[in-house]
Amino acid sequence: MVWHKDGHSLNLRLEKSLLLVDKVNCPHETAEDKPCHLTKEGCAVAWFVSLYGLECNVGVAEPQPVLNVAWAYVGDPEDGLNTGQVWIIPEDDEFFKAWSATQSA
Repeated sequence: MVWHKDGHSLNLRLEKSLLLVDKVNCPHETAEDKPCHLTKEGCAVAWFVSLYGLECNVGVAEPQPVLNVAWAYVGDPEDGLNTGQVWIIPEDDEFFKAWSATQSA
């Protein structure tokens, strides 16, 4: 599993006690190298978040209007996105930050 910190973010809003995703911002909409565009569905991050919301989140961070996230895809995209899983984690998650710092070359 490879974690990508490539500029994906979520626009969030509070509705009473619910934290909702208004939009997934994909930095690869016009880029030639599109690591998140695994299949014809487009951005895998946006596809999963639109289907499952924050249920595919594995981290913790303060709620904020725009949340930068890292993401990983588990599965074989050849079988379609619905047979795999995207996990997202806030880049501000303290454990992810600590782990990520150890991964630098």
